[in-house]
Amino acid sequence: MPLSNNTEIISKLQRFCLYQTRCKEDVRQKLISLNVKEHLHKNIIDDLENDGFIDESGFLTEFITGKFRNKKWGKQKIKAHLISKKIEPEKIDACLSLINDDEYIKTIFYLIDNKSKDLNGQTLINKRIKLSRYLIQKGFAPNEFLSILDSSLE
Repeated sequence: MPLSNNTEIISKLQRFCLYQTRCKEDVRQKLISLNVKEHLHKNIIDDLENDGFIDESGFLTEFITGKFRNKKWGKQKIKAHLISKKIEPEKIDACLSLINDDEYIKTIFYLIDNKSKDLNGQTLINKRIKLSRYLIQKGFAPNEFLSILDSSLE
C-alpha cells in the first residue's frame, strides 16, 4: 500500500529513525518497503540526514558497542554486518578501534570459559576444535584467540 504523499512518508520515516538510530541503508530498505519510487530515495535520505534523523557515525558507535558488549560479537562479524549495510570499510575500521583491546581479550576469555562448561567430557582436541568454531562464528579471528585458547586448555 503506497503512502499518499511526501509529508506522510517523511513523518513515518522520522518516527522510524527516532525509534532507534538508523543508517542510510536501513532507511533505504524502509523506503522500498513503503513502495516509494526509487528516484526519490536519495533526496529523502539526504533531507533526513540534514535534519538530524540519520546519523551514520552515531549509528556506527551504537551498533559496534551494542553488538560487542551485549551479544559478544567479534570485530569480523561486526564488520561483515556493517558492510552488508553498505557502510564504507574505512569508517568501520575507524570505529572498530573504539573497542578497548583489554575488554576484547577479556571477552574472548569469557566466551571460552562459558562455552567450556558445555564441553565437559570432550577430548582436548575436540574441545579445541569446538571452541575455535564457536569463536569464529562469534566473529573472532583465529590470530586473536588461538594463543588465549591454548593457554586456557592447558
